[in-house]
Amino acid sequence: MNLLLYGIIQIQKLSIIKLKYIYGNQLQELLNKGTETLQQNKAQKWLSDDRNNNALTLKDQEWANNIWFPNTAKVGWKY
Repeated sequence: MNLLLYGIIQIQKLSIIKLKYIYGNQLQELLNKGTETLQQNKAQKWLSDDRNNNALTLKDQEWANNIWFPNTAKVGWKY
């Protein structure tokens, strides 16, 4: 998978850089890992560089809106 995921714990921020367009299971794995990292470090901020990504598929949009976003908000994501 061509992506970089790293957490900056000192300032409680999660940063993601996508190195190529991803979708489906790869996107879900990345976002779920981000949520897990956010929770483990009690972070509230998420910075994502999406310049190399494209529009989400309808299936990915539905998953993100109905599953990922509510779960991530529950673990403390505010912005």
